[in-house]
Amino acid sequence: MNDESSLARKATAAAISVGSANRPIWMCTSRRAARSSLERSELAVEAFGPAAHRHLVTSAKNEWAAFGRTVTDWERRRCFEQY
Repeated sequence: MNDESSLARKATAAAISVGSANRPIWMCTSRRAARSSLERSELAVEAFGPAAHRHLVTSAKNEWAAFGRTVTDWERRRCFEQY
């Protein structure tokens, strides 16, 4: 059995196991959920290796923190509409 097909089977099984019986979940619905899923994923550690996995998780945390410090155009417009 080659490693690539083994990882593909594990990824498919993981995606189906977190979904409902009628609709498997293939993608997270938010950045926070995606980062949390990546952080807990043994499959990601196996696929990318521990060092790359740590790097990806740290990058995702840093990106989310930077996003939280940014005021978007939508937020500016929304706040001005209220006052």
